[in-house]
Amino acid sequence: MNIFLIPIIITFIYTIISSITDIKYNIIYNKLVFSLLAFGFLINLIFTIYFTNLFFILSSIISTTITFIITYVLWKLRLWAGGDVKLITAISTIVPINFLYFNEIFTPKQLVFIPFSIHLIINSLLVSFPFILIYVLIIKLKSTDKTKVLEKIKCELFLFNIKQSINKFSTYLIDVNNLKEGMILDDYLLDENNYNIIKEYLLLEDDSNLIIRKSSSKYKLKSNTCGGLTCDDILVLKLLYDNNLIDKKLFVKISIPFAPSICIAYIISLFYGNILFYFIF
Repeated sequence: MNIFLIPIIITFIYTIISSITDIKYNIIYNKLVFSLLAFGFLINLIFTIYFTNLFFILSSIISTTITFIITYVLWKLRLWAGGDVKLITAISTIVPINFLYFNEIFTPKQLVFIPFSIHLIINSLLVSFPFILIYVLIIKLKSTDKTKVLEKIKCELFLFNIKQSINKFSTYLIDVNNLKEGMILDDYLLDENNYNIIKEYLLLEDDSNLIIRKSSSKYKLKSNTCGGLTCDDILVLKLLYDNNLIDKKLFVKISIPFAPSICIAYIISLFYGNILFYFIF
C-alpha cells in the first residue's frame, strides 16, 4: 500500500462526515476539523522523519498559513462561514500537495510550491454554483403549491421582490417567532426615528452579531458575520417586534452547506487538478 494514501483516505472520510453534519445540522464541528489539523501536522512530521526530508513538514506549515489567509479573507467578505475556513485549512495541513502525483511533481530542484489547497479552493467555488442553485430552489419551493412551482421558479430566477429590504434569490421571509440560532439576517431598513432606540437594545448584548450600518443615508439592521444570529440576538429581535420597532416577518439568507462542495472538489482536485484550467486552455 502506498503510504501517501493514508492522509488522502483519512481526509476524504473527514470531508464526508463534515458534509453530513453540515447538511443535517448546518455546522462543521470544531473537534472534527481540529483533530484533522493536528493529525495533518503529525503525519507530515512522521513523513519528514521517515524520509529524512524537511519538505513534508515545511510544506504543511506553509500550506496551512497560505490557506488560512486566503480563506480568512473569504470569511471577512462573508462568502464563507467559519466552519468552511477551518475545514479547508485542516485539509491543507494534512494534504499540502497532491500526494497521488508526489513522485512526478517533486524534484530537489523544484522552487515553486503551489499548495494543493489552492486548487481545492478554486474547485470548491466552481462546484458550488450549481449545488447552491439547486439547494436554494429546493428550500424555496418546499412550501410552494405544486401547481405553482414553475411560476415560482420563474419569479425567483427573473424577478426581485422589494419589501423593507431586497429579497434576493438567496433570501426568504420568516416570522420573527420562528427565528433560529445561526440564521443570517438580511439587510433590514430601519425607520430613522427608531434608530437610537434600536441601538440601545443592541447595546444590551455583550457579544451581539447584530449591527446597524449606514448606507446611502439609510440605516440597516443586519447580521455582522456568517455566524448568524445568537440566542440573545433572537430575543432582541422579538423585543423589537413586541415594541413595534420592526416588522413581524424578516428576510433571512438561506444558509447553504458548503462542505459537500468541498468534498466533491477534493476528489476532483486529486484526480483532475484545477478544473479552471480546462476553461482557460
